[in-house]
Amino acid sequence: ILMLAKSHKFVEDMVELFQKKEVEKKYAAWVSGTVTGKGKVEAPIDVVYREGTAKRFGVKPSGKPALTLYETVKSGTEKSFLYLYP
Repeated sequence: ILMLAKSHKFVEDMVELFQKKEVEKKYAAWVSGTVTGKGKVEAPIDVVYREGTAKRFGVKPSGKPALTLYETVKSGTEKSFLYLYP
């Protein structure tokens, strides 16, 4: 999602909500393979690739601890559809 602010006040308010973790993030994703039920993924995350200002994040032992909860919406033999909650 891309959020565009029409005022400086809106930017300040949104930054505050994110800092207080009052914004609920929910992602939808197709993943490879069969996934069923609910679960969690815990792994340390850090920058694994950088080119200019572009960064890619991935699992790295020296990274920051991260937790993502997931629930399966639809499961198949080759792919599954999940909701993810970081």
